[in-house]
Amino acid sequence: MTLNAVTSNIAPTAGSAGDNVHIFERALAREHRRLVALCASITGDFHAAEDLAQETLIEAWRSQHTLRDSALLGAWLSGIARNVCRRWLRSRQRENNRQADELSVATALYGERADQSFDLELEIERQELVTLLDRALALLPAESREVLIERYVRESRISEIAARLGIQTPAAAMRLQRGKLALRQILTTAMRQEIAPYLIHEPSDNWHETRIWCFVCGVRHLRGRLTADSMLIVTCPACFSDPESPLFMTCPEIWGGVKGYGRALARTMDWIDSYYQSAPDNRTVRCYVCGATLLLSQLSQLKTTWGGQRVLGFHQFCPSCHAESSQPLAGLLLASPAGRRFLRAHPRMRMPPEQETELDGSDAVITRFVSLPDRATMTVISARASGRTLRVVHGA
Repeated sequence: MTLNAVTSNIAPTAGSAGDNVHIFERALAREHRRLVALCASITGDFHAAEDLAQETLIEAWRSQHTLRDSALLGAWLSGIARNVCRRWLRSRQRENNRQADELSVATALYGERADQSFDLELEIERQELVTLLDRALALLPAESREVLIERYVRESRISEIAARLGIQTPAAAMRLQRGKLALRQILTTAMRQEIAPYLIHEPSDNWHETRIWCFVCGVRHLRGRLTADSMLIVTCPACFSDPESPLFMTCPEIWGGVKGYGRALARTMDWIDSYYQSAPDNRTVRCYVCGATLLLSQLSQLKTTWGGQRVLGFHQFCPSCHAESSQPLAGLLLASPAGRRFLRAHPRMRMPPEQETELDGSDAVITRFVSLPDRATMTVISARASGRTLRVVHGA
């Protein structure tokens, strides 16, 4: 849509098209500051008001045919701004409610650390996503690419972008909108297959390969699928031949509300760490279904295997609701702060078989994680009876 088309309804018909454009631009410039103030007064958020004012102008351009009298431009824009702000407030309220619901459920079930999320997706997949985004941006026209980078990489305000590019603020807002639409089109068409491994798909019987390396073998990427009842199952085709015994299976109360496999895994690790963080010392856990207090089982070999290897872990059974759960010790160690730091620094690793040893006269277990590219290691020594971490050693 050109400015000429817009001004045909709000500018005088006399004079050249260029005159009409200048009249319209001056009118928008006069209204812009007032719209920012209006949006700020409605939302109470001055930082959001800048973007909401720009959204108002964009919507006005799209609906310009509804303005019949140029003398009513101010009132017309104010009405659009109020609608834009109301939508934003409703959207923010829904998001706040969703986050509050998630936090209250997570806190009630898993402890007060449940909201301390470690964004594994951002840490592990950041560079790959940046590379894909760079490729997608390269397919855009130069002017669209420039304004997107200014807004979302350099985090410049629309008014600053307009001044830097030497254009009017509304024109910069429209250029940004066109750039976002063009980028979305590229990501959902030409690069759809490349983006797919980062996104959780609709419920299906089909497995979808992610970009997260299996931390048992370090050879294959993990695969995931969403079941009809919203259970997220993630497995490695090399390490877990039985789909009924995956690397992890997580319910929507834990992983729900995110779109990426990495973030779903991060939420699961948050739950694991919060659920078991004090268990080795207190020797109790709460049933994850009914909340009953259970005595922590002895560390023992689990029926499930990781990559064909028998692993030590905890198996819990609740006599009240008959819920069962098994958690390998290695999973607990990776979910710990030390394990997350190592995984962040070394996203491609493998786990050699666990070894039993003796430390200070007591039986202990050695669990090692080895980075494949640089051979960096994290070795954790745990008490054989309780699983309590006794020592963490980093080396090569």
